[in-house]
Amino acid sequence: TRQRALRSYPFASQKTLEYLRLSAENSRLSVTRTNVSESLIEMKTKLTEMEEALDSTREDTIQRRVERQRLEKEIIETDAAVISMKMKSSKQETMYQRELSKQRSKAEELRKQLEKTNTKPSTRRQST
Repeated sequence: TRQRALRSYPFASQKTLEYLRLSAENSRLSVTRTNVSESLIEMKTKLTEMEEALDSTREDTIQRRVERQRLEKEIIETDAAVISMKMKSSKQETMYQRELSKQRSKAEELRKQLEKTNTKPSTRRQST
């Protein structure tokens, strides 16, 4: 109110009016500086929070990538084990089939021999 009173005072000198103008501008600039400073502090705080969140996200991303690579490796190893087991199973099945075939052949030979022995006595009986 003092400034208003001095400004409206008709006998105020130019220096006094200039002083009042500069004082008012200084007050306005101080308020602006305070607002800008507070805004800057707020932006720095938000930036720090965002950087921390980004770092956390990066760490999570790296951990997920490492976990995914571990799982992919485990899947590949499991697939290789399954393929190996199938190959072994296939080989065993082939060996089993061969053995079964040999046993069938032997059984067939034994049947033939049995038939021959069964037929031989009957032919002897007929001739005697």
